[in-house]
Amino acid sequence: MKSQVPHLQLLTNILIAPYLYIIFDVYRLADVDEFYAIGGEEYFSKGICIIEWGELIESILPTNHIKITINKDFENENQRKIIIENAENIKL
Repeated sequence: MKSQVPHLQLLTNILIAPYLYIIFDVYRLADVDEFYAIGGEEYFSKGICIIEWGELIESILPTNHIKITINKDFENENQRKIIIENAENIKL
């Protein structure tokens, strides 16, 4: 049976005027060095970066980043808990 999972990309660019959104899925990267090797940090100044699995490269994220965590609610499978924090770990 053929897999129904679409091919996942490391980097996707989406232009929604006037902003460029750059979406990274860094789950498959071995370490921060691999992110540097693809020139990933250069995108931080080019638009709004959305990074899935960002904790894998957290040590090199810009100081003004915003962290969004989505957790499953184990008491109600249809609900999620969303936590938004700035770089100083102040919950917003």
